[in-house]
Amino acid sequence: MVMFRYHPTLSVSTKNDVASAFHGLKDACRLPDGSRYILSLDGGSFMSPEGRGHGLEHAFVVTFRSLAERDYYLDKDPAHLAFVASILDKVAESTVFDFESGEFERKARGRRRRRPSDEIHVRTV
Repeated sequence: MVMFRYHPTLSVSTKNDVASAFHGLKDACRLPDGSRYILSLDGGSFMSPEGRGHGLEHAFVVTFRSLAERDYYLDKDPAHLAFVASILDKVAESTVFDFESGEFERKARGRRRRRPSDEIHVRTV
């Protein structure tokens, strides 16, 4: 999961452009063999009535098949690296939170290790 807090002077239009570009990574990111590896990418705008967003405006959850593919995304994927470079002057702060889907359920059932088929939700920027 990644959440963006934008620079205060950034226009709504530019914020929406950043969100659209981020969402486009689902199709733009490819492994060296040309195959897509992002299983899903979803996101939205802050809307909680509790008001505890700490200035964060957009959040995204990206799902990968494996930690290796997450690491490729972070360190080598040209589309992702270009996106990161393009938002440096727009995003004041990004909050990142990686997690493995189903971790708490596995612990509750006494199964400590994840199966290869379990999805991995990991950071994006």
